[in-house]
Amino acid sequence: MESNGHQSSNKWKALCLIALPLCLLFIQSLAPEKVLFSNDGPLGVISADAGALPDTFQGYWHDLNWVGMENPSALPDFSMLLGWLIGDPVVFSKVYAPAALLFLGWSAWLMARTMRWHPWVCLMVGLAAALNSNAFSNACWGLPSRATTMGSVFLALAAIHASKPRSMLLRLVLAGFAIGHGVMEGFDVGALYSVGFGCYLVFFFWADKTQASRGIVSGLGGLALVALAAAWMASQGLLTLVGTQLSGAPSSDTPSPAQAEADWHFATQWSLPVMESVRLVIPGAFGYRMTDLDGKMTESSYWGGVGRDPRWRPGMAATGLMRHSGSGEYAGLLVVLIGLWAFYQTFRHAGSEEAASRHKFIRFWAGVVVVSMVLAFGRHTPIYQWIYSLPFFHTMRNPIKFMHLAHLGWILLFGYGLQAIWLRARERPQSAGGTLKEHLRLWWTTAQNHDRLWIKGYAGLTMVALLGWLIYASSGSEMNRFLQGVGIPAAISAEIHAFSAAEVGIFLLGWCLVGGLWLAILSGYLHGGRANQWMLLMALFLTLDLARANRPWIQYYDYAYKYATHPVLDILRENPEQGRVTSALNPFAVSSLVTQQGALLPQLYNDWLQHAFPFYNIQSLDIIQWPRPPQMDLNFGRAFAPTGNENLDRYSRLWALTSTRFILGMSGYLETLNQSFDPGKGRFRIRSHFSLVPKPGQSVDMGLKMDDLTTTLSTNGPFAVFEFDGALPRASLYDDWRWDDSEEVTLNTLANPDFDVASTVLVEAPQTASRPAPSRLATEKKINRFSYSPRKIDIETSADAQTLLLLNDRYHPDWHVYVDDKPSDLLRCNYLMRGALVPAGQHRVSFRFEPSTKGLQAALLAWLVGLAILVWAWFERSPSAGRTHRTPIDPA
Repeated sequence: MESNGHQSSNKWKALCLIALPLCLLFIQSLAPEKVLFSNDGPLGVISADAGALPDTFQGYWHDLNWVGMENPSALPDFSMLLGWLIGDPVVFSKVYAPAALLFLGWSAWLMARTMRWHPWVCLMVGLAAALNSNAFSNACWGLPSRATTMGSVFLALAAIHASKPRSMLLRLVLAGFAIGHGVMEGFDVGALYSVGFGCYLVFFFWADKTQASRGIVSGLGGLALVALAAAWMASQGLLTLVGTQLSGAPSSDTPSPAQAEADWHFATQWSLPVMESVRLVIPGAFGYRMTDLDGKMTESSYWGGVGRDPRWRPGMAATGLMRHSGSGEYAGLLVVLIGLWAFYQTFRHAGSEEAASRHKFIRFWAGVVVVSMVLAFGRHTPIYQWIYSLPFFHTMRNPIKFMHLAHLGWILLFGYGLQAIWLRARERPQSAGGTLKEHLRLWWTTAQNHDRLWIKGYAGLTMVALLGWLIYASSGSEMNRFLQGVGIPAAISAEIHAFSAAEVGIFLLGWCLVGGLWLAILSGYLHGGRANQWMLLMALFLTLDLARANRPWIQYYDYAYKYATHPVLDILRENPEQGRVTSALNPFAVSSLVTQQGALLPQLYNDWLQHAFPFYNIQSLDIIQWPRPPQMDLNFGRAFAPTGNENLDRYSRLWALTSTRFILGMSGYLETLNQSFDPGKGRFRIRSHFSLVPKPGQSVDMGLKMDDLTTTLSTNGPFAVFEFDGALPRASLYDDWRWDDSEEVTLNTLANPDFDVASTVLVEAPQTASRPAPSRLATEKKINRFSYSPRKIDIETSADAQTLLLLNDRYHPDWHVYVDDKPSDLLRCNYLMRGALVPAGQHRVSFRFEPSTKGLQAALLAWLVGLAILVWAWFERSPSAGRTHRTPIDPA
């Protein structure tokens, strides 16, 4: 039995060995100016004040888009705790992805160790997980949480199979906490993993009991305990998810057939084409990323069908996306082959009760792989149509997410198979004979039919694969026509085909190398004392193979260059809390003040919106992504959407009510703005003309991307920053207001150009509280001080009569208002905004975002309970040395 000190030493060694290839792959993080590309969590977003830690553990108010919205709060999980500990967003952008992959690899190693697998096997399982292309590519796309989610499932498996604590109830609680952590990290992906783990748990108890019925009952009981523990740990995530993604979202009755078809296409757009399942063993067969960071297609650009809009057809006018992929599906050649071999061994005679139980577990994970991959095919097979009709599944977009579960299964099959190979090599004597050829001849005469059949099948597949590669590599003209038919430019199609054919060739080389190594092992040539040598060779091959396949996913950029400020940003970031900016006329009915000649501005503005604006805390009326906007916001936005070219003044009404001070567009629209958008008032003026020019050191001839463009102020510039003097102040005092009982009446009144929004506020009538009449007597009312932060706004006011303080930020019940530190009633004003009544005199009014922290408290308590169980297990007396794992590996 290993001592605690020896166990701790092994853990550190494993951690270092798994970290080594990750450090080498992400070596550019050491360059001060370089950060890792992240599509879903760019540096600008994580630098914004709105998401600053630790404040967002108690609620996240996103103030940078629209008039504010609640986002899911930061959760007490690995990702957020890492971000809090690091503190610096730049450093976090450098280390988050490799840290998440290290967490995954170490968790898989720990799981393998609790399975009592050999240290070499444990190490390779950890490497296979940390370098798995599905997790790796998602981490490099901006979703390292996918890696930590899978890592959480490995921790749950480790808890189930661990020898300590001896109480299965305590181990089930730990497993539930791990699954809950995965749900916090991955949300819907975490929920998907939890379904797979739940099935495994029931199977685990069934396979462990002599009577199946008793085992199933125990499994269901264990599943209930795990579910409760998981809900406890993930309570804050579940509550915030409901509050931010579901509460207030528009609902509809039974959809029409056309809408149902549209929903189906939307939900299944990211399905894995059946042919692309070869990406499991050939990483670059269909390419990697869509483009490089310059936005250009290269020889390694993705040319498959993931993300393709079902309405798109070759040769037809573009309708929807042709393709879109930001993830890889390479599990590793060695991983898949050994996983298949493990499944193949289950058809041999078990020889013992332990081996029969082992075969059951292998078949279970093989079933998980098959079912998950079939579901990942989505709309490409008829099966998913039925799955889509089930609860939960119809709410989940992108069937390709089932590949996460498939990769989990492949890694586990790899571990089972590798352990069996190791035991076979260690426990069977090394064959006699001096050369490999003699070994092979001697072994073949005595080999079992089962092994012979495997070798023959392997050799046959090798010949088929070689012939297929020769045909594919020589079919340049046919492939070029096909690639151009699916939208690949003719100038790059030949290079893409050559790259794809080369990837298949590399696969064949690896296939032959693995086959030769496998033959040497089966023949007995590498048995006995040579076992450590071939395990080392396998570990090196696994690491180098996965590292090579993952290298194209890693992309760094110079963040100082990308986020460099310029004159337009300088204008917008000066006191950004005083007024919003927009380029779209209405965020719910997008159009802009540009012609075809100025089409570059919306593209560049969209880049600013996602990167520079959050980096500099510039608040915009535009919406980047809001899959389920609440009905209240939809109603408000649609109320100010003109019909055709009529009622264009509704745009300016929207901008006035939302304190939108700056509008970006082409300078020639000034007259249109004053005559059509603001007739009779003419409150639009040009703050600055500007032009779009290359950054220093760049030129048009070099092929510019968005990061290479900057602005320069020029008198005759084609673009302009328009300033709207009719925008209401962010905060102002009113002595006239009107109580309204009807939301429809309120919206119609606000949209009426005869209603003066600068002098009167419409207030939602409370059901129980009193309705004070407006004073209309204030001769002096002013804002003396306005102190702003995303979750707390302090305003000092003075007036000689009772007034209503209007704050043009979105109303939400979790905002609370205090007048001189005493709670007051939060009012819903002008349909969507916040307000409060303020007595005469000088007062300090504070708006504070204070959502319930019960979920956070429950999650922290779960962490404490989990740590207490681990401490108990650490000091608990170890099981006897004779105890073995409930499903040990049979060397046969």
